[in-house]
Amino acid sequence: MGGGLLFVEPQILTAGSRLWITDGTAAGTRVVDPFEGPRGSHPASFTPGGERMMFAPADETAWRDRPRTEMWVTDGTDGGTSRLGTFDQVGLDVSGTTAWLDGVFYFAALTTHRGVELWKSDGTPGGTVQVRVGGPFNPESMTAAGHTLFFTARDDAHGSELWATDGTADGTRLVRDIRPGSESSSVKPLGALGGRLFFMADDGVHGQELWSSDGTEASTVLVKEIRPGPNGCSFQDSAIAFGRIFFGAYDGGAAFGLWSTDGTAEGTYSVGPFDPHHLTTAGNLLYFTDYAASRIWRSDGTADGTRIVHEAAEYSFSLLFGSTYLLYFIGPDLELWRSDGTEAGTRRIRDIRPGPEGSMRSEFPTAITTVGPLAVFAANDGVDGFELWASDGTEAGTFQVQDISPGAPSSNPTGFTSSGGLVYFSADDGETGQELWAVSERALRLNHTRGIEPPAGLRSDAREVSPRP
Repeated sequence: MGGGLLFVEPQILTAGSRLWITDGTAAGTRVVDPFEGPRGSHPASFTPGGERMMFAPADETAWRDRPRTEMWVTDGTDGGTSRLGTFDQVGLDVSGTTAWLDGVFYFAALTTHRGVELWKSDGTPGGTVQVRVGGPFNPESMTAAGHTLFFTARDDAHGSELWATDGTADGTRLVRDIRPGSESSSVKPLGALGGRLFFMADDGVHGQELWSSDGTEASTVLVKEIRPGPNGCSFQDSAIAFGRIFFGAYDGGAAFGLWSTDGTAEGTYSVGPFDPHHLTTAGNLLYFTDYAASRIWRSDGTADGTRIVHEAAEYSFSLLFGSTYLLYFIGPDLELWRSDGTEAGTRRIRDIRPGPEGSMRSEFPTAITTVGPLAVFAANDGVDGFELWASDGTEAGTFQVQDISPGAPSSNPTGFTSSGGLVYFSADDGETGQELWAVSERALRLNHTRGIEPPAGLRSDAREVSPRP
């Protein structure tokens, strides 16, 4: 326009859309109209723990170039929502940098004078403290086993190795230098069984193989060498089911396989050459996809009980969500689907938005969660935009919970996380910007049992963070 270029910053990346104009030079690039509107706190990184939940809001400048700097706690009430601390950076946006242990929240944070270190919080500002000053640094892969928190970290003498803590400075220790020297053993946790952590690690001799530990050096041992030699078994994904840990691994044969372990060498074996990814439990079954993620499989832990339940030639199933009864997933038509482990019981639940567009966004993994037998998700019916929906796996029991941003504009609910009888999420009602919301699980269950029409109490539960009924 007039020899210049007009463009708008997308609202998803900035604190309010702004109209700019440029003549192609830095000096000639300026804001024409800020389009000021409700900014919101944009809460994210929800981490549930019993009756409380931790989260990190973004300040007005924390968008593309700045990390989140505050940590907050909520119990679902206005009075119980408060800031616990301010940091140069908190690691809540990175998987494996937070964990709960015995009612205490552990997280990675960066302060001005030090690197990223281990912190803990009891839910109060005064109880939000650094576990140990001076390292270890870059704590990741936090996993609780028994009363011990395991994590990977670095210090001046070692690469990234397995550490453990009981929440005290003296009780924060290197478990074992699995790969001696400055090189890392590349620990990847699989899960905890019987108070022991099971993980993959590379000791520099066997490659990445299956290990376990109860937190002492003597107990940190190689469970089984799945692929003999220095190349390792190329671990991929894991899940706990039937009192065992299932994972994908390669033994050097023709293909990757589904493996199972009870923690002993004798009890670690291949279920079959099923090449599992995205392992998820639902009801009494284990589900996974194949390498191309174009087929969904189910397993009861045996070779005979492992088979395909759904296949789509040109669609990738990368998001599987398990409930107490059903597996939920986004189907090839971008609608909500379900499976009970049988081919006949694997089907679309409801065509929420008829036509080719579909009602769901497959690229947003936080746009769906499960609460007991229910799925809670964001969907667009073509009328109200992307809003809050729930389903019990039946067409009649699939309903819009509330049109949070009335009319066609979307509230874009995301980050669904269940904690303390509430489902928390972030949404924009068009007035306050993207803020913290909650709906009670009780209200969702009432809606599920009474039919499609929401009861009157449901709207107040979903409207804002309010005391639980």
